[in-house]
Amino acid sequence: MHVEISAVHSRLLYSRCLNSTRRTSVQLSRTRFPAFRNQFYCTAGQEDYPPNLSKLIQSFSIVPDPMLRYKQLLFLAKKLPSFPEVFLYSNQNIYIDELSEQEQRVDDNKVHGCTSQVWIVVRVEDGVVYLSADSDSQLTKGLAALLVEGLSGGCVETILGLPMDFIQDFGLNQSLTPSRTSGFLNMFQLVKIKIAELQQ
Repeated sequence: MHVEISAVHSRLLYSRCLNSTRRTSVQLSRTRFPAFRNQFYCTAGQEDYPPNLSKLIQSFSIVPDPMLRYKQLLFLAKKLPSFPEVFLYSNQNIYIDELSEQEQRVDDNKVHGCTSQVWIVVRVEDGVVYLSADSDSQLTKGLAALLVEGLSGGCVETILGLPMDFIQDFGLNQSLTPSRTSGFLNMFQLVKIKIAELQQ
């Protein structure tokens, strides 16, 4: 019997396989992040995605309508706390940065080349990356939230190995202008630069 598998179902199967295979555990700090011990995993292979990014992409993939995916992006923006609040991750609260709002909204954290103002703070603890972000635009904040929720908890090597165009996997092409897409790429590029600097 011939069974057709839709593209969405194929992506779901791929994400599930990706999350259940080829993982090596990461030992988190037992002092600053005690609630997250043994919770995050590094995914082996340069072309693989961090588990949380795969789950986020999956949540967008099951939404068939472009407008609904756009609304889902704005919902992420509403969930993302502004500086210097606690950032919500995996239903638990952790302080990602103890700096004040003024200290976080500095030029070194600002993403240049975006139509709106956006700032991204990067932390690396024991090889695990944590992000926080803020913007004066809800749409831009939603794009930043994709990075915060998708990459936080991922391994340095995995994130540095991600392709620049992974945003296409969210199916937002019909909802984003070229300038917005370019802005997202600038955000991701800044994240990679900051991670690399922290490894030196």
